[in-house]
Amino acid sequence: MNEALNMNDLASLRERFPLPEQIVKLSDDEYVGKTLQKGPKSGQIWLLDDGERAEYALVLVPGECDDRAVVVTAMSNDVTLQTDDSVVITDTPMGMPMVIWPSLTTVVPVRLLKVPCGELSEQVVRHAIDDELEPMPGVEKGRLSLTERRVTAISEFRWRAVLFIRWHEMLEKLPALHQEDAAEGFSVADKRKLFDAVMDLGHSAQEAAAVLNGSLELGVDERKRLIDAGLPDSLVNQGMSLPDDLLVEVEQPLWRRAADRIAEQEHADGRMELAKRAKVENFQLAARHGGDGRSRWAKVLHKVSKSEDSKE
Repeated sequence: MNEALNMNDLASLRERFPLPEQIVKLSDDEYVGKTLQKGPKSGQIWLLDDGERAEYALVLVPGECDDRAVVVTAMSNDVTLQTDDSVVITDTPMGMPMVIWPSLTTVVPVRLLKVPCGELSEQVVRHAIDDELEPMPGVEKGRLSLTERRVTAISEFRWRAVLFIRWHEMLEKLPALHQEDAAEGFSVADKRKLFDAVMDLGHSAQEAAAVLNGSLELGVDERKRLIDAGLPDSLVNQGMSLPDDLLVEVEQPLWRRAADRIAEQEHADGRMELAKRAKVENFQLAARHGGDGRSRWAKVLHKVSKSEDSKE
């Protein structure tokens, strides 16, 4: 079958089975772009994806204690999976009813958020989460199926509970904040030792200075040689410390595409590799770009991400 026939078939299918208007809106590049720019907020539905499994979730509290984390509640667009402790929302931004499980509410890394899927009203969210409120139209208590789907619903609920626990545990693997505070604890004499040791590896004085300020990263073998020579691990790696605002900003959904591409190419934590590149790029942008905190790092990450796009 040639391409023309394929396109005709596709057009025919779209006429016979038109997508709900809500789905068309949610897939619009402008909507997605604006939502990613603003970041997650309460009441939004997102598709969460860890690279192996993807699930819908409702955002309840973004960044309650740490802007790298978000409080979410598990959801599904398969209403046959509803259980007795679930709630069915009949009218959603997805153009279809969805199930929500208030009992599966937890804190997960914001880096899991991949695709924004619209927003529920504050009233709907309150009634879906708080079972002590009076019922409202469009928000119904879930019921475990009495058909053959009963076993599947129970199994899926248990699997989803395990998944969200696993996602919660990912918070422990986020890099520690206040790295730069620790790096500032080294004396001038300590840094001089590192400077001399880097030059002994064959680097120039300019390169040694770049290692100290973090704009040049030593290789794994080079760092090992310095540690084996007696330099403290914390001193050898002090130039690799990342500022808190960068560590927080790079976790946001806006940078997921660039981070995922780096992870796929280098088999490393894409977020951290992207952050390191942003720190190096920052030295070159310092004289031309203003701004403070996360807004400044967003500009740098945007430039680095565009550079990654050009490599495709």
